[in-house]
Amino acid sequence: MERLEFESGRPLPDEYLLELGRMMAMWPHLEFGLDLVIGRLMGFDLHDARPVIAFAHANFQQRVEIFSTLCNRMQADHIQLENYDAVLKKIRGAQKGRNKYAHNIIALDGSGGLAVTPIMAKGVFKMVPEPVRLSEIKEVTAKIFDAARALHALVVPLQNINSNS
Repeated sequence: MERLEFESGRPLPDEYLLELGRMMAMWPHLEFGLDLVIGRLMGFDLHDARPVIAFAHANFQQRVEIFSTLCNRMQADHIQLENYDAVLKKIRGAQKGRNKYAHNIIALDGSGGLAVTPIMAKGVFKMVPEPVRLSEIKEVTAKIFDAARALHALVVPLQNINSNS
């Protein structure tokens, strides 16, 4: 198979490609952090691979629901979980932003700018382009980083949770 060479600015301007790549590179950190926290909430040691293995094929939304349910169930007994809803909000905001760019068409809009075009087909088919600004992609990356950091901060006090809780 012949290796393709992309000229600069293809398929999108390089500065957008850089930020989209950064966003996508940050995403696995959030996913893995979520797996670690779920594992701790279930009483596993941080170095135990079993929760990571168990959730390797679960989609992100399923993991978020597991996290939310475990936190809700355990918050009465573990003060460190009392503000889990703030972490959950950050995770969901990061997910929404990432999905906008990861699962939709991004292309030049014909007037020198870029547009992201979500495709909706729930009852009615719609494709409605929205302008894309570099600053918006950077903000999504920052939200992913912030959510990952919030999960990390939650892991530290979870050292006191054991499997007998």
